[in-house]
Order: sequence, then structure tokens, then C-alpha cells
Amino acid sequence: MALDQTMGPPVECGGMDKIFGQLHLANTPRQGASFHQRHAHNYYVMGKRRAEDGALDDAERLLKRALHFNPVLTAALHTLANIELARNRHLAARAYAERAITANPNDPEAYALLGNIALSDRKPADALDAFAQARQNGGDGLELHYNTGLAHLLLGQGDEAALIFTRLTDEQPLNHRAWDALGCARRMLKDSHSATNAFLQALTIDPQFNDARDHLAQLFLELGKLTRARQVLEAALAIDPYRPTTRHLLGMTFSASQEFDHAAECWEGLIAQGGATSETYHLLANAYLHLDDTPRACTVLESLTKLYPQHIAGHLQLALLLLETGEQERGYQHLDVARALDPHNPAIAHVLAATELLTKHTLPASDPT
Repeated sequence: MALDQTMGPPVECGGMDKIFGQLHLANTPRQGASFHQRHAHNYYVMGKRRAEDGALDDAERLLKRALHFNPVLTAALHTLANIELARNRHLAARAYAERAITANPNDPEAYALLGNIALSDRKPADALDAFAQARQNGGDGLELHYNTGLAHLLLGQGDEAALIFTRLTDEQPLNHRAWDALGCARRMLKDSHSATNAFLQALTIDPQFNDARDHLAQLFLELGKLTRARQVLEAALAIDPYRPTTRHLLGMTFSASQEFDHAAECWEGLIAQGGATSETYHLLANAYLHLDDTPRACTVLESLTKLYPQHIAGHLQLALLLLETGEQERGYQHLDVARALDPHNPAIAHVLAATELLTKHTLPASDPT
């Protein structure tokens, strides 16, 4: 973001005595617009530098001090919004971006920030609206166009995304992230040849870029090329042995090739290292069922429903397994939880039919409300 060149040179950091010695210049009046502007600018520069160094707490304190002297200093508001976004504090980030827009209704960077926040919130339609407003106000640049393409991807709009990322790769042929995103768009369009080439181009530019390996492995999984998928994932793990998404996908390749013991080992290791998702637990439970180990499958599903209490499929599968093993009370408890979460879920009727055959017992109808 551009600095206001009228504010004078930035203050160099070097201890608080030096900083404040430079800020409170001799013969400088302690009031007036120029005094406040200079102080706001100096605090902003120091805060921005601390943010770039990763010292977010210090940066936040300095930037808020800048706003004390100039409440409408949009550069400070932008930086604070980015800090809060990096901390996943989206409400606070949005508040700073909206303050910047209040100060300057035509601020393209603030609208781009609102779009980035919406993208992080998995609200791609809102993100596209904000990005369009940013462009309408003169916003431009790689990040804005790249994130617009990502929003189209999240909306399943592969054609629009492919158009954006093709343009980006034409303009910046060494941008590995743009090539990877283009591969994702081409994969969405079922153009596996072009998708493969795009992912490989991203890896040619940056051989350490494991996101492209994950995406390439997912494509090979879809195509049934399990050996190639495994080779790609093993190459990623050679670079980063603890990468959670890669380990998750490696388990999926073992499962797809009916090697459920290896799949279970992959997912158990992922859970142990703290990188599992709800899908990891669900896949692990099914791997144990394929291995005829119902008790361990039940244990995994119990963990799943405790960690992710809104996981309807987990509750339903656990209910069915418990009822099959004669634990009717606990089974019906999980079935009731699933019905409370989504009374009209069609899978519930299938589980009910199966349980009636198992127990010869008809579950009393519950009030969906």
C-alpha cells in the first residue's frame, strides 16, 4: 500500500528512547494538524514494519496509536484489517475495512479486503461482489484477480475461473500459484489433460510447491491412476513428512486400492499428529469396517461425534453399528441426535428401516421442532 509522501521520511526503529526522541522533536508544537499527521504517519510506519516482521501485537499497538492521532488514516486501517484477518478474527477485520470505506467510500483496497474476508468465511458470492466494487473503484493487481478466480472456483464456476487464471499465467508465466489454480479450474471442467499440464508447470517453476502435488494426486485419484497418485504424494511427503493434507490423500489412495490396513495406519498417524479432519475420522471408521473390526470402528465414530457433534453421517453410522451389536439405548440416542440435526435427511429413513429389521422395534415419532 502506498505511503503518503507528504508526511516526511519514516522514523527508523532503534529502541523506544530513540523513537520517542525522534517523534517529539524540539520546537514542534504539541497541537495542530501537521503535528497529528506526522505522529500518525510515524506510528503507522513503525507498525507496518512490525507487522512485516511478524510482531503482530506490537504492530497492532503502534497502528492504534497512529489512529489516535489520525482516525481516518486508511493505510493504518488496511494494515489492522490484514492483521486481524491473519489472526482469523474476521469480525474485527471487517470492522477496520468498513471504517476505511467510511473514511473513503471509493477505497478499492478496503473493498478488496472485504472480499478477502468473505473468501475466508467461505462466502464466495459476497467476495465476488466486493471484488467487483474494488475493480470499479480502480483496484487492480495480481492478488485481486487471483482471489476473484478463487471465488469463482468455490462457486463451481470453472469457466470463469479458467479464464482469469489463463490470463494471469499469460501475464506472469512464472507464477506457480496461478498455474496451480488454473489446474484446479481445468480439473473442475473435466479437462484432465490440461489440468495435469498446469499442475506439472507449477511444479516445474517451484518443485517445493506441495499444494500442486496434492491437487495433482486428487486428479489421479479421480482418474483411477492410483499408482501415479501415490508417487506424487510420496514425493510431497519426502519434502514435508508431516503435511496433513498429503497424508490424508495417501490414505485415500490405499483405501481405493483396497489396502485398508495401510489406509488405517495413515489416518491413525494423522490423528496422532493433530492434523485430522472430520472426513479423516469417517474414512478411518470405514477402513476398520472393511477390516471387520467393528469395535474400533465404533471407537473412531464416537470420537468423531464428540469432536464434530454436527456430523450427521457419523451419528447415523454409529447408531446403526450400536444397534447391530445390541446396544439399543446408545444407538437410538445417536439416531435421535441425527434426527434433531436434520429431521428430513433421507438417510435417516434408511437407518430406521434397517434398525426395525434388526430390533423389530418401531422408533416413536419425534417432534421435528
